[in-house]
Amino acid sequence: MKKLTNYFFIAVAAMAMVFTSCTDDENATGPTITFKAIDGYLTGDATGDDALDVGDTARFSWEVIKGSANLEQFTIRDANSMNYPGYPKTNIDKDQYEAEDGWILQTEGDYKFTFIATDKDGLEDVVTFTVSAKGATTPLSDEKTFTLTYKSASQSDGDNENAEVGIEYASNVDGNTAQFATISGEFVMVTATEYANIVTKESLSAAFNNGTVVNNFQAKSDANFEDLYFISKVTSGGLYLVHLTNLTFAPGNNQASFAYKE
Repeated sequence: MKKLTNYFFIAVAAMAMVFTSCTDDENATGPTITFKAIDGYLTGDATGDDALDVGDTARFSWEVIKGSANLEQFTIRDANSMNYPGYPKTNIDKDQYEAEDGWILQTEGDYKFTFIATDKDGLEDVVTFTVSAKGATTPLSDEKTFTLTYKSASQSDGDNENAEVGIEYASNVDGNTAQFATISGEFVMVTATEYANIVTKESLSAAFNNGTVVNNFQAKSDANFEDLYFISKVTSGGLYLVHLTNLTFAPGNNQASFAYKE
């Protein structure tokens, strides 16, 4: 009789554990995504009368709060279910994730932005916005090239500057570092991805307006060279999308090669 009693209590305990587990699963909550109502940022669809212009930037600012389980990742996908560059984000805080991002609308049409937050249990919150871009676009010119030559600090032959694009090979900082400066203008540095995505005058203007202005920058030469990309704005108002393609040092004849569009 004692054995039967023990078996009875074990069975009851097992059933209680199963019931508790099922109840926990049924009551589990997933993460939630909310969007911040900040001036210039979107919190919903932007279509029809609310559509943006080509060259504008669709900006979003969001917060993700975990549910029953810790946060695992966050991503943003386009209309083809492809992750936007830089996503997914996996190194995020397990309880709360706040961030913002923006994308230049290069051409006329509709853009999809699907925000997906996933927790450790695989539960998700999914929010999709449609953003329309209206207006005509003006493509950038074909690519052109030029070379600047730096000989000495007292150089006066003009070979070390390009007045059209508004850039000067100003100096050599050390044995393999050159400094470039604006000629009465401004620079905004961009990434390789941003450079590739700027294909119209409208998006070029938007990228400059959204960037951080600098008056000079440095580059390493020869084996230490890395491609640099920037927008140059000259005093006349012209904008140029520029790529520093090469930098070589030789005694009395240091050369920097550039490609640009306008």
